[in-house]
This record gives sequence, C-alpha cells and structure tokens, in this order.
Amino acid sequence: MSETEQQITNPILRVRGLTKWYGMTCALRDFDIDVDRGEIVALLGPNGAGKSTFVKIISGYIRPDAGRIWLDGKEVQFKSPQDAILHGIGVVYQELAIVKDLKVSYNIFLGREPVKNIFKFIKPIDFEVMYETSKNILDGLGLHIPLDQEAQYCSGGEKQGIAIARCILSGAKLVILDEPYSALSVKGRRKVNELVLKLKEKNISSIIISHDIHQVYEIADRYVIISRGQKVAEYKKGERSLEEIEEAIAIAT
Repeated sequence: MSETEQQITNPILRVRGLTKWYGMTCALRDFDIDVDRGEIVALLGPNGAGKSTFVKIISGYIRPDAGRIWLDGKEVQFKSPQDAILHGIGVVYQELAIVKDLKVSYNIFLGREPVKNIFKFIKPIDFEVMYETSKNILDGLGLHIPLDQEAQYCSGGEKQGIAIARCILSGAKLVILDEPYSALSVKGRRKVNELVLKLKEKNISSIIISHDIHQVYEIADRYVIISRGQKVAEYKKGERSLEEIEEAIAIAT
C-alpha cells in the first residue's frame, strides 16, 4: 500500500477541498477535515461560518460543488440522507427530531420497528425485541429511562441520548452533533458530554458542532476552527489552552 493510500484509509472520515456555493455566496471553500476512529472533533465557529453547510453535505442533504469525501477508507458521494445513514453517518440535529408524544422506545426505532412474520400480510411489531434492543443501547450509554415514558417528559440531556441511541441503532460509525448544548441546563450539558464519551468508548467517532469552546474543550481530541467557509486553524488536544483557542476563534470572527 502506498503512503497516499495509507493516509486515506486510516481516518474514519477524510474530507478534501469541500466547496459549496449558493449563488454568488461561497458557504464552504476548499474545506479539509480528518476524523480518526473513536476521535471527538470540535468544529468551532460563529453563526454563518459554514458549519451547517458542512453538516448538510456530510449527511447527504445537499451535494457539494467540489471536493472529495472518504468514509472508512472508501470514497463516497452521498445521494440522499438515507444513503449517508446506510454508510454509517448519524446526525443529532439541534431540533432533535424527537416525537414528544411517542414513547422512548418508539423514538429510538422511529420507522424501523422490528416485526413478527406471522402471516404474509400480517406483520405486527415485535415489542419484546424493540424494548430489549432499546434498553441495551440506553444502558450502554449510561441512560436509564423508562421505555414506556413519552419523550416529552424526558430531560434535555435524555432527549439527546434518545437521538444518539437512534444513531447507534442505525449502525453509525460517525455521529455529528449539531449545537447539542443549545437551550440545555448545566446538568444537561454534562449529560451530553458523558454520552459523547460513551460513544468514544465504543470506538464511534464524533463531530461536535458548536460556537462555544467552553462546552467541548475538556472532551474534544481536536479543535477545528472555521470562519467564512474556510478552515482557519486546527489544534490537537493539549497544543493550546482554552484561552488561546478562544482567542483564535475571536480573531477569526
């Protein structure tokens, strides 16, 4: 294997030259990023920096105008969000996409409920499998939520956990969390970080999209700063202090 091939196959995600235009506005320009297996990467920058455009491309909602993406060593071009999910990309959006009046277990499966093959045209939901699978995933995340409880009665951190559990169920190798700390209490933010660290234990990679370095500094392995659609700085854990990274973000704004 050549050195170039080895460089491409090592990270779970490798992006090179990602570019997206909206009319005369360049939302993302020649953007590069690597994410190693089990790594937690913080993608930092102000509103309008290009973070959301990056998420939409990686999750298959929009196509880039230029650039290449490798996932698990293979070059990919996502045709749709479902295509990205099938390739192992999971996204926890700021809005969460939690159905508040559905039970916790239903929210984890949400359209992928297991069924029993009783007759050709009668396939009832296999509640036993659904509950057992839901419980195992939540236990693995350190969450102990009643499976019959409606999601609207869960805390903000627990709702993040349900969305992350859904990603695990779909076989995600990489989970992207889009502004996961928004509108959460201090306790909820701590729970999000605990959940991300649980993913790391499972060797599932994470990208945390945030405009606040304070929430992610302790748990991130790498910090990538983006401004006006371009990567302006990148640091590994321990290379810069919290204050230095915060200053770098301020300068880029």
